[in-house]
Amino acid sequence: EPVVKPVGSALRGSALHKLIEEILNDLLREDSASISARAGELISQLGGNPTAQPKEGPCSQEMAATILKTISLPLVQEFRTRLKPEMPIFSSGSPDVNPLSLISGVADAVAIKIDKAIELIIDWKSDVDLDPSRRNVHEWQMQQYLKAANCSRGAIVYMTAGIVHEVQGSMPLSPHVGES
Repeated sequence: EPVVKPVGSALRGSALHKLIEEILNDLLREDSASISARAGELISQLGGNPTAQPKEGPCSQEMAATILKTISLPLVQEFRTRLKPEMPIFSSGSPDVNPLSLISGVADAVAIKIDKAIELIIDWKSDVDLDPSRRNVHEWQMQQYLKAANCSRGAIVYMTAGIVHEVQGSMPLSPHVGES
């Protein structure tokens, strides 16, 4: 059967983020029926109308399949027991570079080592279309989180496509530094 592309929306993205957060917090069982039922509730709570076909709008069955595919990804499985959702990230810039540079955000999920250091930062993305310019923005955002958390490994997880884009190292705090 051909793969049906779901209709992307802010509502769908918010629901997917909430579903994976509830799974990581052990508030939602990891089975299709439970996730689909909760997705239907979230769609309604967010002001949407659940549809039976993902090409027509927010579909709880499609969302459940997307979540199950995401939590089955090898990288997610590798860190699953240590993933903590919705972690605040704060940092200030180095005084020798820019003393007024501040970073404040919430990482979608982090894996924490025994010594309490952050080993991995994950950013869940619900994008239906993987536009290259948006991917660059996603990578830049991840670089800021990595720098702020003093972490060397990040992953942008495109849930709909089932693609993990790993990000290493660090970039300047401004996306324009070093450009001519």
